[in-house]
Amino acid sequence: MNERASQKELKYTRVILKIIGIISILIGVSSLIIAPLELYSYYLFSEGGRFYYEGFGMGSFMFAAITFQIIAYYLIGIVFLILGYGHIKLKGWIRSYSLILLKFWLVIGLPLIAVVIVFTAMTKSLSLYFGILFILVLASLYFIVPYILLRFYNGTQLDQILNLDKKTNYWFNRYPERILMLVLLYIFYGFFLHILIFFRGIFPLFGIFLHNIKGIVCLEFTLIILVVLIFGSLKQKKWAWWGSILFFLIWIISLLITFMNNSYADILAILSFPAREMSAFQGMPLRSYHFILFFGIPLVATIYLIYKSRRYFSST
Repeated sequence: MNERASQKELKYTRVILKIIGIISILIGVSSLIIAPLELYSYYLFSEGGRFYYEGFGMGSFMFAAITFQIIAYYLIGIVFLILGYGHIKLKGWIRSYSLILLKFWLVIGLPLIAVVIVFTAMTKSLSLYFGILFILVLASLYFIVPYILLRFYNGTQLDQILNLDKKTNYWFNRYPERILMLVLLYIFYGFFLHILIFFRGIFPLFGIFLHNIKGIVCLEFTLIILVVLIFGSLKQKKWAWWGSILFFLIWIISLLITFMNNSYADILAILSFPAREMSAFQGMPLRSYHFILFFGIPLVATIYLIYKSRRYFSST
């Protein structure tokens, strides 16, 4: 009886994996279809377009947001197509791949959700009912869905189903899950630093905001450090662990001092958005400490992950 129940559970688990695979492929294909269509937004906001306003272009919030959105659609498309293929084919790597993505989302999800809410509030007029529903959906994507999926991927049934693929030597099987998680976070931070270039290269440096060419040079220097840390982390070198701890501690301290010494109005003045965008942002009840939370939460979580990963870094 227990064997039949076990076989039944395995059958249901296989079906769930296939369903996740189909949903992932649909998300991936949809994202890759939407991405080129989003490029048309540049025309809509440019001079002569339906949503044109004075100042739209490099340095405006909307220009950066559209660019970020397009890149994100392409990345989501690629990630979910790989995810979908692995689930449908019951590949042995889908467990680690999925767990890494879920934990990555738990680190950077809240700030990204905040960006989505701000972007939606600026571009769309939602009723109170749909606004609340929208926030609840985003909240479930951060709290409920990851919790359910984490329990699913840590289930014992998955080990039995993927056992046939266990001997396959995939390249990332050589690395501990936490190492890959850190590398993925470092790549994301590198991507984020590129986005800051669209915001006049703004860079917080121990109490002041550098911008324009000085800020971009600092962003580039920070990117080089991240590349070195990625290389060292993949090699699992002890210096990469210490370097990562030191780098992110300095980054957090610099952010904390800078945002404490500058008001929200000071930040807007440096960004110098077009008048229409400036009016929208000035009407938002934001304070400097909101930015500390926005940037600080994922960075603190990253330091925690680095600390917990110390046993995977060798002494050489």
